[in-house]
Amino acid sequence: MHRDKTPYIPSLRQRLVMEAMRSLEVAWYIDPMITSKSIVEIHLDVNPNIKFRSGKYKEELVGMIVGNGFLCKVKPNAVAASKCADRKCK
Repeated sequence: MHRDKTPYIPSLRQRLVMEAMRSLEVAWYIDPMITSKSIVEIHLDVNPNIKFRSGKYKEELVGMIVGNGFLCKVKPNAVAASKCADRKCK
């Protein structure tokens, strides 16, 4: 397990982009190690409804993930991201 400490980032967009980039880094690292039949899927803790603050950045973040060749899931289908966020925030 690896844990980085980063300074607080006040911009929600910057925080979400940083989370997505870290997920991409992990996906790039493990992708060559898995079989060709397996598909790497990245889960983002982003609300699909634009009424919520994170929803404004959904298209940008999903585009970044899909543009790099990975599948992307957002709430409510992003179970892994929601579980990690719940564990971190509790």
